[in-house]
Amino acid sequence: MKKRIPLNLVIPNPDQPRKHFDPVKIRELAESIRERGLIQAITVRPVFLTDVQPTRIKARTALLNLDETIQKLVDSGAFPLGHANDLVDLPTADQISIVRLFSSGKLKDWSSIKAAAQAVRDRIEQGGMFDDENRPEPSKDDIAAMSRMEKTVERIIAAIAGGFKDGECIALKSVDPTKADKWADTLAAASRSIRSMESQLRQAHARSMLV
Repeated sequence: MKKRIPLNLVIPNPDQPRKHFDPVKIRELAESIRERGLIQAITVRPVFLTDVQPTRIKARTALLNLDETIQKLVDSGAFPLGHANDLVDLPTADQISIVRLFSSGKLKDWSSIKAAAQAVRDRIEQGGMFDDENRPEPSKDDIAAMSRMEKTVERIIAAIAGGFKDGECIALKSVDPTKADKWADTLAAASRSIRSMESQLRQAHARSMLV
């Protein structure tokens, strides 16, 4: 039985012995299909959740929750599949808003998409707490604290940048080797805090874009 199936629901056979394909041959095949069409329709079979890759299948099936227009963008490659996976549980209007922001360049990469999606979830969970009319005005102390933090971050970035030359950590030449592990632990702790701050800042930016 012949039937049209969305491309994002078709999963390559993991047991396919051919892993590498000549790009020239692929282009020639594509040109032949454009000119003459397929002699025989591509054969697929249903894969159930108890078979080969259940997590991946669930993820692909979840894409059906996307707005139909977004599904077409994913099929055509205009909107990356990895980005789309982060939108499947969002209301349709928010899905469309995020895709438009991505298409216009206001959301530039996967981390921005992920932050925007999380901002929508937070808004829904908090019952509109993050809407402009519900957002409290920052106090003078808040503004002053933010200004101090910005200057501190700039100093930290400058200090870290000054610790490298031609990609090599020059501090390693002078630091006591017995203290290197302590330095690494301190940097790891700072890195976790910085990543958390980055995530929250990206979500704040995403919220401002979605308003």
